Amino acid sequence: MGHGAALLVLFFLVALPARGESPGQELRDVERAMEKGLGRKATLEKKADALAKNIRTIRKGMISAARNAQEREENVSSLESRLGGLEAKLSERRRALQQKHNQFGNVFAALERLALVPQEAVLVLPTRSIDTVRSIQLIRYAIPKIESKAGALRRELAIFSSLRAEIGRRQDDLVDETRALSKERKQLGRLLSRKQSL
Repeated sequence: MGHGAALLVLFFLVALPARGESPGQELRDVERAMEKGLGRKATLEKKADALAKNIRTIRKGMISAARNAQEREENVSSLESRLGGLEAKLSERRRALQQKHNQFGNVFAALERLALVPQEAVLVLPTRSIDTVRSIQLIRYAIPKIESKAGALRRELAIFSSLRAEIGRRQDDLVDETRALSKERKQLGRLLSRKQSL
C-alpha cells in the first residue's frame, strides 16, 4: 500500500471510534445515502424525460399552429384580393347598366310620345307623308334592335346579380377565414405561454 492509502485507512480507524459508530453502521449509512441518491437521480431523469417530451409536444403544436395560421393568412389575403376584383367588376357593370338605362330611357320616352299620338292623327300631322312612312319604317326596324338590346340588358342584369351574390359569398368566406385565423393565433399564443412557463 502506498502512503496515501495507509493514511486514509488510519484516518478512518481513528475517526470511527470518535463518532461512536461501528464500521458496519457507517457502511450501511453510506449505502442508504447512495440508494437515496440513485432514487433521486432516477426521479430527476423521469422528470427531465417528461419535460423534454412535453417540450417536443408543444413545439410540434406550435409548428402546426403557425403553419395553420400562415395558411389562413394566405387564404384571407387571397379572398381580399378576389373580393377587390369582384367589387371592381361590379362597379364597372353598375356604370354600364346606368349608361344602358339612360339610353333605354331616351328610346322609351320617344316611343311613348309616338304611342300617345293616335293613328288617325298621324295621317293629318303637318309633316310630309314620306316622313311619316320613314318614321313607321324606322320604328319597325328599331323594335327588333330594342328587343335585342333588352335581352342583352337582361343578361347584363343577371351577371350583375351573380356578381353581387358571389361578393356576398366571398365576404362570408372572408369572415370565416378571419375568425379561423384569430383562433389559430390564440392557440399559438397559448402554446407559446405554456412553453415559456416550463
